[in-house]
Amino acid sequence: MTEFLPDEIDRKLLALLRNNAREPAASLGRKLGLARTTVHDRINRLVSHNIIQGFTIQEAAPTPDMVQAHVGLSVDQKRSAQVVAELKTYPEVMVCHAVSGRYDLLLSVHAANLDRLDRVLDGIAAIPGIERSQSWIVLTSKFSRLNAEISVE
Repeated sequence: MTEFLPDEIDRKLLALLRNNAREPAASLGRKLGLARTTVHDRINRLVSHNIIQGFTIQEAAPTPDMVQAHVGLSVDQKRSAQVVAELKTYPEVMVCHAVSGRYDLLLSVHAANLDRLDRVLDGIAAIPGIERSQSWIVLTSKFSRLNAEISVE
């Protein structure tokens, strides 16, 4: 079986879906110059080839008065799955990446205030299997390409 590679139209479709996964196929088709059924067929093909692996919600970006921290975690590899499962129970943990380097996991944590952030970080550090943690409080964001309007022109 040959490897499936998305073409330019598929990449434009993916960009539109990243911006709004609930956009109707007819609207996507108008933007791409395709029929609604063609858009459906392309989405189904992207799903069947695991290019699209799921559909999810995206919460609004944190408000300016929220605090954000990046957290590096060193994890006992035998307990990695349990640590990740426990991290999923914290709604403040917005992102969990497995990374290379000094830390095994890199988190993005958003909290309503510093007191809540402190309690969340204490709770995370106490998870069995976490050997070391380091936190970086975000002072300001200079720019972000996340949730930006995506042009497919």
